[in-house]
Amino acid sequence: MDKITNKLIRKFDIGLDINKLQEDFNNLLPQIEEISWWGAEGATHQFQFAVQSKFGSNNPYHECCGPQPSLNKEDGSNPLNEGSFNIINDMFIGTYFEDVISKFPIDVTRVRILKLKGKSCYRLHRDMTYKFHIPIITNPSNLFFFPEQHHRYVIHLPADGSVYYTDTSEPHTFLNGGTKDRYHIVLSSTIDKDILLNDFTEELGFTRDHFPSLDKNGEWI
Repeated sequence: MDKITNKLIRKFDIGLDINKLQEDFNNLLPQIEEISWWGAEGATHQFQFAVQSKFGSNNPYHECCGPQPSLNKEDGSNPLNEGSFNIINDMFIGTYFEDVISKFPIDVTRVRILKLKGKSCYRLHRDMTYKFHIPIITNPSNLFFFPEQHHRYVIHLPADGSVYYTDTSEPHTFLNGGTKDRYHIVLSSTIDKDILLNDFTEELGFTRDHFPSLDKNGEWI
């Protein structure tokens, strides 16, 4: 496929090794489970765990997780913003997660791991700003949905080491239509999105793997 012209999602290569990322994630997962995932009150399907925190945090693995409307730059009631969470947490120092952050051509902040259980989805929502996604463990039944009529879009993001810019300030949701848990890294930045991608030199096109199908010869997991 030629390079995508849709501005909602763009795909980049920054030299990540998905095998090293998955290996370190699987090694860290027991520690994450022991500390416990952050989950919204009453939530049984969506969870988060912070890779970065703010300096001096007394709750470094949970504090920046979940919806945080007070981080909005237009909200003067909170001195914090997305850029406040830029200290890598102890668990991830010396792991490939630290390499991921260092390989980005821009400064990234408020880095988290998102877990979405099988047979579930997020509510339809907007984020305060764009995000970068790096799939760690996924399958073709995991799909991003942008439902607005003027730019309706459905796409799968394979765990192949690519970095995906996503304009999640637009209404969207994410469906895990499979039976296994899905894990993504999500990363923020405080750079204006009009100039954000200038430093990303290796943009990639999408392939059929991004658009799985149940048609003949299609295979969903």
